[in-house]
Formats: sequence, C-alpha cells, structure tokens
Amino acid sequence: MFSRRASRGILVPAFDNAISKFARFERDFEPNVPPDAFSDRNGILYAWVVDRDSLTQLSDKVDDVARAYREADMPADIYHFEQSGYGLAGGRLERLSDGRAVTYTLYQGYQGNILSICYKDARMAAPVGAAYAAGVHSFYDYMGYSICLTFSPTGHFVSILVSRQPLQQLVWAVTLAETAIAQK
Repeated sequence: MFSRRASRGILVPAFDNAISKFARFERDFEPNVPPDAFSDRNGILYAWVVDRDSLTQLSDKVDDVARAYREADMPADIYHFEQSGYGLAGGRLERLSDGRAVTYTLYQGYQGNILSICYKDARMAAPVGAAYAAGVHSFYDYMGYSICLTFSPTGHFVSILVSRQPLQQLVWAVTLAETAIAQK
C-alpha cells in the first residue's frame, strides 16, 4: 500500500516551511480565530481555551473557527479528527511574507499533534515521490514527518497536514475525518 521511495532526497520548500511552523506551534500555539479568541475586558486578558480532556466539546468550536476562516475568504476546511483521538486546539489566521493569507489549524491528541496549513498557490504542483495517494490527497514521508498534501478543486488553495506520527496513522486519521464529514 505504501511506497518506500517517498520523497527521500527530494527537497520541497513548502514542506520545509510546514515542518518549521509545526515545530514552532508544537511549543507555542495561540489561537487568534475566532476574533473573540482573545479579548481585553477591563484590563483582563481572556482567552478562548479548549478543554483538552473532553473531545466531545471540541466540535462546538469547529464552527466558530470555520466561520472565521470563511470571513477571511479562506476555505473553512476543518478536519473532524475526533474519531482518531485528536481535538481542535484552535486556529490562526496570518499573512505570508508575500501578503497572502494563511490559516493554521492545530489538532492535539494523545498520539501527538497535527498541523493543517492552508494558503492560495496556483503554481504549486504535487512533488514526485508520494508514498500513497487517495482522491485529492497525496501522502509523503518527508524528513521524518508525515505530510498530506491536498489541492482544493476551486480557488487554487493548497492544504498541507504535517505530523510526527507514522504515515499510516495520518492516512487513517484523514480517512476517518472524511468519513465523519460525509456523514454530516
């Protein structure tokens, strides 16, 4: 099912950037969407915090993050990883160095983290060496990380999922998430 030739020796700057963000956000991730994720009331900073002990409550925050992304003209692609043991830690909306909007959505679970990065890039093509492909998803074993690359059929958006978990687990998590979305 999985190719062993996956991306070894091929440098992919988009994947390198995704891994860099993943490493940074594993240490320090602060959601900034929805806009009320952080607010200053009477000099006291209130933060939207996810209850990491209750995955069933996380689904309520998915709609808020998706709505914030839509309001910024970005895809509202939030994965429902609850069945795989991951919950939504939060979302960030930022700008790349060239001014394009980018979203970062972090999922946390007992197996580790998954970071979803989404931005517009009409020129990017899937690198050779995918270990596995399923529908619009290409999966890579890259520099010790598991990566899922997805191209949106509309709008030239690219989505990159990155995780330290084994590639088979990321494929399984994405498959379960799509099943959950299809059942809604």
